[in-house]
Amino acid sequence: MGERVTATELKARVLPSLLAGTSRRPVVLHGAMGEAVQQGDGKVALKALSLTGQALRFERPIGPQQFSVEPEIPDHRRVLPDPARRPLIRLLTGKRATEDLALAVAWAFDRLKLRPHLFDLPRLDDFVHAHAESLGATAQYWARRQEDAEAPPLDYFGPEALEDVTWSSAPLGRRVLFIEERRRQDAEAARTLLEAAWPRESADARVRLLMALQTGLTSADQGFLEGLNKDRAPRVRALAQRLLCRLSGTTADHPALRATMERIHRSETGLLRKRMVLTLELPATVKEHSVRSWIRETFAEVALDELGRGLGASELQIIEAAGKDQNLLLGLAIMATQDRRIDLLAEIVREHFTDAWEQMSLSGPIDLSDWTPEERVQWARVLVSPYGADPPLLYIAWSWLHRSLKGPMPEGLMDGVVRSPSWLSELQQEEKCGPEWLEILAACCPRLQRDRLRAQLAAVDSPLTVNALLLMDILDTMERA
Repeated sequence: MGERVTATELKARVLPSLLAGTSRRPVVLHGAMGEAVQQGDGKVALKALSLTGQALRFERPIGPQQFSVEPEIPDHRRVLPDPARRPLIRLLTGKRATEDLALAVAWAFDRLKLRPHLFDLPRLDDFVHAHAESLGATAQYWARRQEDAEAPPLDYFGPEALEDVTWSSAPLGRRVLFIEERRRQDAEAARTLLEAAWPRESADARVRLLMALQTGLTSADQGFLEGLNKDRAPRVRALAQRLLCRLSGTTADHPALRATMERIHRSETGLLRKRMVLTLELPATVKEHSVRSWIRETFAEVALDELGRGLGASELQIIEAAGKDQNLLLGLAIMATQDRRIDLLAEIVREHFTDAWEQMSLSGPIDLSDWTPEERVQWARVLVSPYGADPPLLYIAWSWLHRSLKGPMPEGLMDGVVRSPSWLSELQQEEKCGPEWLEILAACCPRLQRDRLRAQLAAVDSPLTVNALLLMDILDTMERA
């Protein structure tokens, strides 16, 4: 019978010949198959191929020496519903999509605790990189690995899961909110956490975190603030000096306050009852188009109570004395916003500064990222209330308010649009109504008023409303999830 052909012989001799071709590399067989070749069996090659295949089926592959295993990223958010996936890709990958559209979607993901589908991340790569902090842990990990494939994995935590041990691994916005909350609970413990993480923080992060230290500021913070006089960032040194002045109750070493006081002219009016009058003197070098931005930069580093100590008057007295100077009122409105004094902002807007919404929007962005949603809503109500059913026909004002609120307007603030067909008609008649206008209206519109806005948009040319209607459909689907 001859010797048997082993699996090793099939793999070592037969398989290479079959892969390379028997005409190029003839099969050399021994034993029973060799005898079959000598007897002229024409199917011996096929039999060899069959036996080789059977042998390979039962041969275990050699395992790799090491495995590349992706770390498991805990992400407890719900995945975006399937009906919204394709419209979302269509909206965000279109050539005419505005930044306000992307922001509206990103903030909806964050507000509703949803995340994009894993399979959609490659197609939404630009959007994910720009807004990863709002899209959940999976999107954050995707964006980070795309930027640096060799970077070690990080831990990702939601705001509710942050603790004293894990807080420094969170994005900057979450860290600021965490430090503010810890300051309310235990000011000294929060400062200790901040001191430990301080050397690793960037200049922008140090400014943001130092602003959070204002919550619960006491004399126990003086040593830490004095140590910042040698910080390498001028903004950090200036803010630390401001907080020290607030602790001491003096104004002598407050350069921002001193610069502001130099520009405020104080006088008196009235015969029998003297009243203080305040006016703002603009530098001769400030052009008309840059007046509002100069006011924002000048007043943003000064608190209303500090200005009151400098002028020897209460906040209400200062507001009343500045009642006829619109530039000074703009500065006071910015200061009230920076101090979260919504009561004083309401006093400024109601009595003297009814177009504060427009004027503040023209002065530049306002950072309310560390405000609670409720505080932002109250602030927006104050600014919008004087307009009633006649909102401003100024696109930058709407975009500015949307970005400040980080979401749609509260119910009632869009009544001037959804209940007044004449407002939208006036917008179209003045040839200001481009697609970006309708998109910002859709982004600002709260859920219960979207049907009314859809009815309003039905009378507008369809090319202008495509993205606006698509955005409202996506937001409706997300909110029903």
